[in-house]
Amino acid sequence: MSSGSGSFGRAVPGYASEDPSLPKPWRGLVDGITGYLYYWNPDTNVMHYHSITFWRKLDEFPTALYYIFNTMLLTLLVFHMYWWKLICLMIMRQLNNKGQVTDDVRSDSEDDE
Repeated sequence: MSSGSGSFGRAVPGYASEDPSLPKPWRGLVDGITGYLYYWNPDTNVMHYHSITFWRKLDEFPTALYYIFNTMLLTLLVFHMYWWKLICLMIMRQLNNKGQVTDDVRSDSEDDE
């Protein structure tokens, strides 16, 4: 067996073609085995699977959706507080009555049939 200097079974990643939409330090790397494209910053040695332009689109998130979502969350919080109050009042009423039903509010007439 000879110990050659070749890289048997290992594919070396290569640089992708220049992408003008990427910021200057970022480069595209193509994985030699899978062919996946990764984005690499040689200055900070950070690597991303998604393009940097994907992260820039998050900055363009409409603020109206932010306020609508937060309004819905606050409304849900108010509903939960109201339901919690009703449940606590019902429990307190049952504890004060010691589990006995005091009034039957149903009507005795059968006119509804």
